[in-house]
Amino acid sequence: MNDSCTEVVLSEWTCATPDTHPELRGLSFDDHPRAREAARRLADRDRVDILELRSGLSIETNSHVGTIRLGPVRIAIRPKIRGGRLLRLLRYAFGLRDLGLVAEVDDALLERLEFQDVLILQLESEAEELIRRGLRRQHVPVDEWRADPRGRLVFAALARSGRPGETRLPCHHFDRSADTVLNRVLLAGLRTATGLAQDPVLAGRVRHLSGLLQDQVAPIRLDDAVLGRCRHGMDRLTRAYEPAIRLIEALLDKQGATPEGQVSDVPLAGFLFDMNTFFERLLDRFLSENLPDCEVRLQHRLTEMFLWEISESRTRRRPPSPRPDYVVIPRARPGRLAVLDAKYRDLGTTSLPREMLYQLAMYSFCHGAGNHSTILYPSMREPTPGTVAEERLLIRDPVTGNEISQLTLRGVPIPRLAELVVDRFGERAVERERQALARALAFGQEAGLRMIPA
Repeated sequence: MNDSCTEVVLSEWTCATPDTHPELRGLSFDDHPRAREAARRLADRDRVDILELRSGLSIETNSHVGTIRLGPVRIAIRPKIRGGRLLRLLRYAFGLRDLGLVAEVDDALLERLEFQDVLILQLESEAEELIRRGLRRQHVPVDEWRADPRGRLVFAALARSGRPGETRLPCHHFDRSADTVLNRVLLAGLRTATGLAQDPVLAGRVRHLSGLLQDQVAPIRLDDAVLGRCRHGMDRLTRAYEPAIRLIEALLDKQGATPEGQVSDVPLAGFLFDMNTFFERLLDRFLSENLPDCEVRLQHRLTEMFLWEISESRTRRRPPSPRPDYVVIPRARPGRLAVLDAKYRDLGTTSLPREMLYQLAMYSFCHGAGNHSTILYPSMREPTPGTVAEERLLIRDPVTGNEISQLTLRGVPIPRLAELVVDRFGERAVERERQALARALAFGQEAGLRMIPA
């Protein structure tokens, strides 16, 4: 069997065919039936579409990025947001700490790293910080026979032992141990990261960190139950572990190549991350923090928009309830809503897919007065300072020609946002610009301009 592998480097939302990428010519899964099954599963889960053509393989990517090996081909899908800019936005979206990585790591290296390596780079820094400060320890009960008594003597155990000449005494005491659930999860996460890392130097450094832990911490198998226990058990004493736990969750198959809650006998050698998750969390935090006079509701259910009439069969059906990503409600004017949906696709340079159009139109019809709804999408273009790219689509009555709804495509200026999310406390001008951008994203360009002082 031929172990050679063809590498294909693609961007998100692109299509590669044997005509556009000659390295795909002649490739097939004929000698790799398990890879063919894995490719089918990836297409069913809308991760990446890989088709076998007569002339070779065709690959169509979407919002998932990362690397994956399937039989004769290794696919690297890279996000358009790269380098230090990607690291800053990831750190802000997932609430990670600023540990000076952008300053310490050469930006050219960050540009070359695969997506999972950027996450692993931050995890390495988080683990180093935890080890340097001292791992979290807890008191664990110990029952043992000791020549130097410690703690409480267990006389019942002594009476049962029947050892009249014994020189040791049974003791019950407590030891401070680093073998806690949090440290076990940290060790397991570092070992997982070692296997996922594409950069050999980075993999070696992470392997060294796991070696520092394995002498003090027992291994554990990571699953949703263990991670849930860690999340719910967080308190002010263990808050420093929270960024590392979030990174470990992102590196696991919960957002990777294996679907949630499923175990498959078809191996997927790689990692895929849905950038929609990142983009939604980024906007959720940015809007919530920078619209102080508004309430931002995430995944707000639009109830009573649909209602089943009572049918003759009297079948009780639950009416569907659309759930846009964000509903922004001004506290001073609660009747004026902003219905927003986040889509990780540069709609400023590509066409608006039909399903997105229908979804946005449906949200606009339930808006009430104004009938407006908006899609927020990432834009890599550098707009004029203080502005956002905006396109409007009017929906008219085909009989009367009257306007019945308005749809807006609003670009989130990623380059400027990456500069604004860097913590600069006390700079009032930066805070005002953040609020102006958040208001422009929620309510439109005119609302954002009103926030900028003359």
